This record gives sequence, C-alpha cells and structure tokens, in this order.
Amino acid sequence: SVGEPESASHASLRFTWPSLQDIQRSIDKVFGERGFTLENRTGEQWVLDRPGTTGDAIKWGGLEGKNVVIRAKLKSRPVGPSLYLVEFDVFVDHDKGQRFFEEETRLMMLKRSEYQNLLVEARRRLEVGPEPAP
Repeated sequence: SVGEPESASHASLRFTWPSLQDIQRSIDKVFGERGFTLENRTGEQWVLDRPGTTGDAIKWGGLEGKNVVIRAKLKSRPVGPSLYLVEFDVFVDHDKGQRFFEEETRLMMLKRSEYQNLLVEARRRLEVGPEPAP
C-alpha cells in the first residue's frame, strides 16, 4: 500500500523528485521539527540525532542513565529518472561522547509506522510546495 516501507528498514519510501538535495532538505525539516539535528552527511547518506528523553534514558540506561541519543541513519539511492528510494533505521546511542563506553543499538521495529510517517510527511511537503509566508 502507499506509504508502506519497501524494505526491512524502520522506514523506506520512494520520492519522485528531480533533486536529491530537495528531498534531503524536506526530510531534515520534518525530522528537525521533532528535535533531530544533522550530525553528518556524506552524499547519499546522512545521520540525524536527537537527545533522548528522560524515558529514553531510563529505558536504555546509558552510563548513569544519561547521554542517550536517538539516531536516524538515512540513505538514499536513485532507482530511476528523478526517482529516489530513501531508507532509514533508528538506533539508540548509549553514553554519547563517552569514548570507551559509547554503544549503539538498533531499535526494534515497534514504532515502524511512526517512522514511516515522517518520510510520508516529507514527501507530501515536497509535492504541495512551500507553505505561504504568514
């Protein structure tokens, strides 16, 4: 069905758009509204992080229950003319910044539809164009 993940990733979606950079900007904006910031981008791969909540820290129990980060690792690839497949997986980074203790764990697929909806929203925004200025 439309909007369903096409892979074993937490989320994946095809974008019909001529510019990968426009797709990335749209995704970055949707994720940014949910507290994620760009950590790294190399061509068709990029990483967005958000600080973990208190609940995340308790659940994932980093060193002393602190420094937990939720990380989305995204990748895109062309699958046709002006057609890109974007996929991502979500990880929890325990004890971010603690050189010897930092540990990354892939999250289970429990919130797959929530993650999928982020890509659906990014694609929708591309298709309808920018919102008018207030």
